[in-house]
Amino acid sequence: MNPIPLPPDANVIRLKIKSMIPELSQQNSGNYAKVLKTEKNGNKTYGGDLLGEQISLISGQLPIPDPENWGWRLLYFAVPTTVGNTRKKGFLIPLSEKVLREGTLHEGFYTETTTDPEVGSDTAAIFFVPK
Repeated sequence: MNPIPLPPDANVIRLKIKSMIPELSQQNSGNYAKVLKTEKNGNKTYGGDLLGEQISLISGQLPIPDPENWGWRLLYFAVPTTVGNTRKKGFLIPLSEKVLREGTLHEGFYTETTTDPEVGSDTAAIFFVPK
């Protein structure tokens, strides 16, 4: 994996997105993202219009080819998890430190991924993948 620094404007948006995830937020902003799905192990998928607007802004800062044919997911991991990436192609933006188990990707960076990333517990990330 080759971590790439987020552009400064994208990192500001990333921090705003992070504040929308209750498990990661240091403050009670009340503007939390909507939980779309909670798995038995505690992992969660977040969405909603407010979050979607911010994700759209940050995606414009990434070198995503043919962006209208890509989608996103914001996932919170309560337990260590291997994230399925069926197309073996995507971008990952961590919202937590040490999101990847091997610890090579830090907040303020993103990476292109061609594998099924293994993530640690109590972490969250935005994944952009082809539709």
